[in-house]
Order: sequence, then C-alpha cells, then structure tokens
Amino acid sequence: MGTGHPDESHENAVKNPRKGLLYPLLLVLAFGGGIGLAWSWQTWQRSAGTENAVVVSGRGGDFELESGTGSFGLADLRGKVVLLYFGFTSCPDVCPTTLGNLRAAFERLTPQEQTQVQGLFISIDPERDTPEKADAYAHFFHAGLRGLSGTPEQIAKVAVQYGVLYRKVETPDSALNYAMDHSSVIYVIDRQGHLQQKLQHGETPDEIVAAIRRYLGQGG
Repeated sequence: MGTGHPDESHENAVKNPRKGLLYPLLLVLAFGGGIGLAWSWQTWQRSAGTENAVVVSGRGGDFELESGTGSFGLADLRGKVVLLYFGFTSCPDVCPTTLGNLRAAFERLTPQEQTQVQGLFISIDPERDTPEKADAYAHFFHAGLRGLSGTPEQIAKVAVQYGVLYRKVETPDSALNYAMDHSSVIYVIDRQGHLQQKLQHGETPDEIVAAIRRYLGQGG
C-alpha cells in the first residue's frame, strides 16, 4: 500500500476488503459489473514462474486515458509487452521502490528487447496528478516508462478492469492533507493486449525480467 505502512494496510484490506474501498466502490457502481474483481484478489493462485507471481484470466482489457501529449490507450501498444502499475506521484515509499525495480529490470534487457517493452504508470490520484505530472514522474525513473492520468471516473473504470484496490486517506497533520492507500501490483500484458500475470510487491528485477521474457518469447 502507498501510505507508508504497506504491510499493515494490506493486512487490513484482506481481512475487511470493504473497509476503505468506499471511494472507488461508489465510482465503480456507476459502471455495473466487475465489482467482484476487487474482491477476487484473495483467491488468486500462485504460478510456477515466481514465488509471488499470479496467473489470471478474464480480466484486464483495453483502456484509454490521458498522457502528457494527448489521449493514449493500451491498443496503441499492440506488439509490445506492457508492464502496468497503478500508484501516485506523492507516494513516499512503495511506488518509488516498485518503479525503481522496473527501471532495474528494463536495464537488464538487451537494447532489442527494450524496444519491444513499454512500462505504464497510471495515477490513482487524478486530483493532484495531471497527465503531464504523471508522465514526468514516470520518465524520471526510466525512458521506457510512460505516465497516464484522467478523471476519477476514468481511473475507477480501469481499476475495476484490473482489480486494483485504492482509497483516499485523510492526513490532516500532513502538508499534503491526504494520501492514497493502494495495492502494489505490476500487471504483465502480452503483445496482444491480454493480461497474463500479476507480480506482487517485492518481486526482484530479475523476476520481472523473467516475466517479460516469458511473453516476449510468444512472438509478435
């Protein structure tokens, strides 16, 4: 989770998933269906690939949000393996750690492999993170990362598609006034745009590379 106490927040979310999900849930209701995605993370099965990896089916899908240069969608990346991550630019620890691991993973790829991979960072804090800010934040970590944002409703819709858990947490004693508590998962999407694997927080750069190469090997 992204508020500085990831283990405690993650544990509370698992024990009582409805608590703290009111903000995204209210938005999700407008779209109908898919609410079960938010709860289904407790039943994910571990894959044989890496200890914390999760293989999924029937989730994910195309979306279109705003980048620093205009509308941008997952369909624009057909033919590439996509590493998708949801976070926010004011995140104190979890997001920088994960994006740093993505950077290290990208740097382990050959130049040819790097041209076939794209990292996407979607902000779950559109109130503060404009598309330009999200994109600049992603690029700070690596040129192969692109940042996206949108309206709260747009973000909530994509979050439902990918089973993302997040909530706004008021912090009146902080200069930021609030933080975003969120699940920390890297979503691995194959060349055809299908969500194939979820890498949980704590995956090493080498494990991320292994996942990338698994789907690069499927061909274009």
